[in-house]
Amino acid sequence: MPMDGVMLGFVARQLDTVLRDGRVDRVIQPEKYEIHLLIRAQGVNHRLVLSAAASAARVHLSEHAKTGPMEPPMFCMLLRKYLCGGRVLAVRRIAGDRILEIDISNLSELGDPVTRTMVVEIMGRHSNIILRAADGRIVDAVRHVGQDISRVRQVLPGLTYAYPPAQGKLNPETATAEEIALRLAQEGGKLVIALHIKVGFGLNISTITQSITHRVKLEKAIGACVAGFSPQAAREAAARIGMNGSSLVSEIDVQAAADALHSYLREMPSLSPCVVTLDDAGTPTDVFPFPQMHLPTAQTAQYADPSAALDAYFYERDRRDRLNQRSASLAHALKNHIERCEKKIAIQNEALEGAARMEEYRQNGELLQANLYRLQKGEPVAVVENYYSENCEPVSIPMDVSLSPAQNAQRYFKLYQKARGARTLAAEQKEKAEQELEYLEQMEDDLRKCTDARGLSELREMLVASGHVRQPSSRVKPRKEGPSQP
Repeated sequence: MPMDGVMLGFVARQLDTVLRDGRVDRVIQPEKYEIHLLIRAQGVNHRLVLSAAASAARVHLSEHAKTGPMEPPMFCMLLRKYLCGGRVLAVRRIAGDRILEIDISNLSELGDPVTRTMVVEIMGRHSNIILRAADGRIVDAVRHVGQDISRVRQVLPGLTYAYPPAQGKLNPETATAEEIALRLAQEGGKLVIALHIKVGFGLNISTITQSITHRVKLEKAIGACVAGFSPQAAREAAARIGMNGSSLVSEIDVQAAADALHSYLREMPSLSPCVVTLDDAGTPTDVFPFPQMHLPTAQTAQYADPSAALDAYFYERDRRDRLNQRSASLAHALKNHIERCEKKIAIQNEALEGAARMEEYRQNGELLQANLYRLQKGEPVAVVENYYSENCEPVSIPMDVSLSPAQNAQRYFKLYQKARGARTLAAEQKEKAEQELEYLEQMEDDLRKCTDARGLSELREMLVASGHVRQPSSRVKPRKEGPSQP
């Protein structure tokens, strides 16, 4: 669960402690939906990452720098105008949901103190980064939402900012045990269905009322009651209160579950340490704000704060994604060249099979040449003795009726010469194609084993040198990297 409401709560508490009263020195926009704020706080430089990318929406401090474009986007220039030099007043999460607000105080054009708010909405493909003025007006957003996209809520400069539609869930920071018990009971309560049945052809209508009990699991009910709880967070909550998340709400003591869940919500902010789960190769697979009891024991890396864990997880994931994107074009080019080589080899094999009749053409030409005195023009088939055989049995040779016997003999000699030349050329071309195929398959295997950008660059250079990949045309001279390790 990289960034649900639970994780965002841990991050918000950390940022409010670390960045409060910090000065915004720089604003960078390295990606279309990613903003970096360089903040000097408590004598330390911090890099705050705000991302509204659909697959990587997040907020955390980072140790990894990214360079911005030569010409900053308009949203970046606007943030520099209003935020640079300002002071961070507070960082808070809204109602336990996936919305983070950062209040930043700065001076207006007239020198008066003005407070503006950076709002980060983490909602998958609807994620956004919005700059809000003190009067609630939207200054600008990294992702504009017009009426053609959403008729319920528009996000455009000049409009009054409104929070996303509320889902009616409980705030985990303020919910009481009684409220939790009531909501759990509602989620697992009874549903009344009225069935209206018309009797005969008249207007008499009878109503049958039937109550059906919801078969709602505890973990699903928790996720439906508490704001910001993802399915994994709800499953962990059920494990932490000592209950089976797959149990039906209608079959458990709801009040006891609510009391235990209330206690868990109160103590959850103090749980530690943050963990990143790893696969057998040591690659991060998921990140959590504290160790998870509902997951099987797996290899993990522990971190002192949520930002460090998120930074490690997303840095490795971004690195793999970028490597896969860069290698995708090479893999596609290699696949096309391999298929082309295989077609070449198939064609040359056909040519070699056709050249197998070379000796037959030569023999036919010599037999016709030796029997010219016996043959007449216009005969479709020439039957002559085959003196190449021990018994000299007769052999039938197809003839072109439009040619004389001498011309038919010359035609077979030409077919022989053509087949002999084709055999030599086909053998040479086949050998070259097989060597190229072996080289390309080796490069394809190296590409699958490539794990860093330097090795990928070396593979590209080798394919450019061999003529299988075009040299990318760019005015900017690429930075020379050191040789990769074996």
